[in-house]
Amino acid sequence: MSDKYITLPAPMTDPEADLRDRPYMPLFGRRLLDSDLFNLTTGDEFKAAVKLWILAFYQSPPGSLPDNDRILANLSGAGPQWEQLKEMVLHGWVKCSDGRLYHPVVAESVSVAWEAKKKHIEVNEKARGRMRSFRQRQREGSETEGSEPESLDVAGANQDSGVSQTLRERSALEVEVEVEVEEKGKKKGDQSPPPPLAGGAPQGAVDGKSPRNSPAPKPKPVSKRELSAREVQQAILALRPEWLPESAWIAFIQHRKAINKKLTVDGARLVIGKLDSFRPLGQDPVLVIEQSIERGWTGVFELKQTAMVAKGSAPYGPYGLNRQEALEQRNKHTALKAAELIKQREGVGREERPVTGEVDRDQ
Repeated sequence: MSDKYITLPAPMTDPEADLRDRPYMPLFGRRLLDSDLFNLTTGDEFKAAVKLWILAFYQSPPGSLPDNDRILANLSGAGPQWEQLKEMVLHGWVKCSDGRLYHPVVAESVSVAWEAKKKHIEVNEKARGRMRSFRQRQREGSETEGSEPESLDVAGANQDSGVSQTLRERSALEVEVEVEVEEKGKKKGDQSPPPPLAGGAPQGAVDGKSPRNSPAPKPKPVSKRELSAREVQQAILALRPEWLPESAWIAFIQHRKAINKKLTVDGARLVIGKLDSFRPLGQDPVLVIEQSIERGWTGVFELKQTAMVAKGSAPYGPYGLNRQEALEQRNKHTALKAAELIKQREGVGREERPVTGEVDRDQ
């Protein structure tokens, strides 16, 4: 039968698809390993066939090849062996109505990639549209903020009606922007009303009535506002007691910042409390801080004896003395405590002695 009586199928891919910018081609590996192409072809045939698949993915329209043996021999790399390899290399390819060759599996890969690209383009367009709308609102807000308020004259009823009409025609966005700007401009605790206009009426009011039907927006309740970094720094520095040198306290703050454990206000209070508790034990706060910085600690702890002894002149033990003096002081302290305990026991024994009624012989 002549070819003119054969109806060719329609192209298998979208002619508008363009995948030339895609970095990779989706490949169904499991299907490829189970296919006749993989199991029946030789190495040269399989190599030429896979190369044509990949080149067809980036053709226009994608997924197609020209029906020309010389071009296909060049594209596949088969060269003079094309006639020998042609039958298995073109296994599964179908000629369509546009005169080009299409492969169903390659066409499926094209469809998957084209749908992903269209979705990506759609997402980007929506994001750009939102950004354009946001910038447009910003420009409108800045123009509204920079414009001077209209001067109102409430002397006549006609002018009053004109003012009301002007206020009604203003968009809600402009009114909200002005309210926000006014609230930001007010100082904390300043509840004074806006300055009156010519005629004695407050700004934005006609005959003592609010230009808006709804009541004025209520200010947001005052909550615990997060302190800025500068405010936190100043608060931590202000917690330093007189007995702690400023240089040592700043060094500890910088140390916490260097190890990515920034000091908070509550944490600073706890550190100050621990340093204060070490003072009755003879622990120098400066040496305690130096120990934490040297060892990379986040907190402060009692001085290690090994570290103090190594320094020679550094304090030793809870008495702030060297080894020999610390031992002598400790023995003296123990003896005093023992003597005091003996006196207390003797006093308790005398108080508990029973009364017999006999007169003391010494008297």
